[in-house]
Amino acid sequence: MRELEAMGYSHLYGISPIVNALSAGKRDFTEDEVLANPEDPDIPEKAIPTTRLFIQETSVSSSPSSRSTSKSLASSTIKSLCASLSIPMTTTDKGTLNSMSNNRPHQGYVLRTRSLTLPQVPSSSLFAPPSDPTSPKLWVALDEVVDPQNFGAILRSAYFLGSGSSQEVRVLVCGKNSSPPTPVASASSAGAMELMDVMSVRNMPEALGRAKEEGWRVLGASLGGGGEGESRGMGEWDKDVPTVLVMGNEGKGMRNLVERACEGFVMIEGGGEANVEGGGVDSLNVSVTAGILMNYFVGRSN
Repeated sequence: MRELEAMGYSHLYGISPIVNALSAGKRDFTEDEVLANPEDPDIPEKAIPTTRLFIQETSVSSSPSSRSTSKSLASSTIKSLCASLSIPMTTTDKGTLNSMSNNRPHQGYVLRTRSLTLPQVPSSSLFAPPSDPTSPKLWVALDEVVDPQNFGAILRSAYFLGSGSSQEVRVLVCGKNSSPPTPVASASSAGAMELMDVMSVRNMPEALGRAKEEGWRVLGASLGGGGEGESRGMGEWDKDVPTVLVMGNEGKGMRNLVERACEGFVMIEGGGEANVEGGGVDSLNVSVTAGILMNYFVGRSN
């Protein structure tokens, strides 16, 4: 598997990521005929470096439940999409799928496909003025968020709260030291990663400076403030002002230059706190924080 991944292939697992990947048209499903048709007939299909859907062998239930009916419909959708894209399908055992997905929940499906890369966009052409009809309601800038599960969870919230394909919420990441768009991130996003156009920039502070020049307000998410900007609770910021919301790294928070680029800082005020014995909770996970703040700034809160 590592050799295949070194050749630029990923193993997507789970129904939603696979359906979305097949229907979104972002991935390249065309194949090199030489690689797809090796001369050695003894090479197993699971080792051939080509796009392929692997389906777990199952027995037919005599009394199908609503859950099995739903999975059957999803299976029909996946197979139909693969057929339309001329993607071969292979039935295999659960152990093989477990190996391909690193023992993560695959729901009986693994799609070997070329890996995604995030397009790197120059800061000068990234942000249109907020009044531009192509501009979203909210930008979310991730400053070195490295955990693929956090990355995927943020994308899931952004897609859900941003009204899906209209992309009222758009996500920006650093070109380096950020989670890549891996199968783990796709699964954590429930397949939203396959549908969203996530942008990457080489220099985040420069990009935030450009955003301010175009008329965007840049706010950093913070536990208790930082930098030179004013720190306020979430409800004290006008949510109708076009905003770039900056989220910091899971352990270190925002880098100094990114923090200085923020005009202010927004806090989520909670009732929990830690004590010297190690009990209690004094902060939220970055993906949870991002979800709460996105919900506020895109106007979905009551």
